[in-house]
Amino acid sequence: MKVTQYLLGGIFTVVALTCYLLFLAQRDSKMMNYYDSTIQQRVR
Repeated sequence: MKVTQYLLGGIFTVVALTCYLLFLAQRDSKMMNYYDSTIQQRVR
């Protein structure tokens, strides 16, 4: 029983981390696009 508990916990942790990292990557790309647009406007 402990093995299945650890297995489920590990799978849940991996899924949660993956979702979190995907969310961070999406947010970072949006922020970088925003910064790029503001920098380009300042240069012109």
